[in-house]
Amino acid sequence: MRSTNQRPDGQGDLDRLREQIDEVDDRLVELMAERARLAGQAAGHKLASGMQLLDPAREAAVVRRVAGLARSAGLNAEIVRDIFWRLIGLSRDSGRAPVGLVIEPRAPRGAGSTSERLAS
Repeated sequence: MRSTNQRPDGQGDLDRLREQIDEVDDRLVELMAERARLAGQAAGHKLASGMQLLDPAREAAVVRRVAGLARSAGLNAEIVRDIFWRLIGLSRDSGRAPVGLVIEPRAPRGAGSTSERLAS
């Protein structure tokens, strides 16, 4: 016997799955905002301590680490690498940097310059 809220065509199940995907998307955006906020706090600490803002070695280590996690989770590591380079760029460009400081996001290898990527 079918539940009264499940339509015969399976649309009810699909709707529930889509709602769950939307909830995950909401959490992902919240986590991206939290990451950008924390990166802003780290930038403030670096400035107060006289440290350089950019740490390419740290950024590369983060991307390598998450690529390994992606592989372990059965995800495409290259796509996850790209997502994390973009998250690093978002953290740099989220308005958390000191006023007047312009930092160009780092792109994955072979992606071209920022202006070339924006033009495409």
